Order: sequence, then C-alpha cells, then structure tokens
Amino acid sequence: MKHLLQKLKTFGARARRRRGGLNFFELVIAMLIISITSVAVASSFYTAYGELNRQRRAMYANKLLEAEAEYWKGRIHSQFPTAFEMAHTVPNPKNPIPLDKYTPAGGRVLADINRAPIVPVDKFETKIHPDWYEIRVYIRYLEPTFDVVNGPRRYKEVVKELVVPFIPSSL
Repeated sequence: MKHLLQKLKTFGARARRRRGGLNFFELVIAMLIISITSVAVASSFYTAYGELNRQRRAMYANKLLEAEAEYWKGRIHSQFPTAFEMAHTVPNPKNPIPLDKYTPAGGRVLADINRAPIVPVDKFETKIHPDWYEIRVYIRYLEPTFDVVNGPRRYKEVVKELVVPFIPSSL
C-alpha cells in the first residue's frame, strides 16, 4: 500500500511539471480552426438573412393575391361587374407594388398583379346557373439571387397563381 501511495505522489508531481502551457504550433492550429469556423458561421448568417427576405416577399405576395381575389369575390357578391370587366383584364392601378422596403444591394422588388377573365362555370346536372365563378389571380416579380461567388446580381422571375372558386349565394 505504501508503495502504491508513493507511485501516486510521483505521478502527480510529474503531471504538475508537464503543465507548462501551449507551444506556438498548438496556438496556430487552434487559431486556424477558430477562424475557419467563424467564417463559416458568418456566411451562414448572410445566407439565412437572404432566405428570410425571400420568404417575407413570398408571404407578402400571397397576401396580395388573396386580397385581390377577395376584392373580386366581394365585387361579384355586392356590385356585379359588367361583362367587359369580367371578360377583360382591367389594368390594376396599384401596379407595380413594392414587395419589400429595400434589398441589401439597394433597389426594390416590384410586383405586378393581374387576373384572368372571370369565368362562370355551369354544371348541367344542377339547376343553378352559374354554379360558381372561377377567379384566377396572378402575381409576377423578379426575385434577386444573392450570389457571392459569381459577383453580378441576377434575377429569377417568380409567377404565382391563385385560383379561387366563388359560389354566389344570393344572385
């Protein structure tokens, strides 16, 4: 037992003597690992910010589509549009609509909202005429792509469509 205690004391003394600190090579390797990790984390923040802005624009575009479809639903229900308004796409006076305040590179993302002619759908099996109206609303905008590697900014065209069947209740 005495012999075991003596070995433990000498092992502890040896371990204390070796604790001198880091040498230069270990320090350089640690700094290299930390710098590579920090660059990767910083670039992921930039990418996440661009993706968040893209999602915000997409959500706002969907809200605009729904608002335009609701406008035409209300218009059909309350003040029936003329045949010219239903057959032809009347230019939207609100176009172009900004989807965001500003993009990181400056400039705005503008959207155009249009609709297809409102089509009454009639099924021959029913006595109701028309059975429903089909309202098609489109939004078109140029989505900026943030490409750090290739340099110049590029755009991708985004076109979304919303088809709303509207069943008139009291016509």
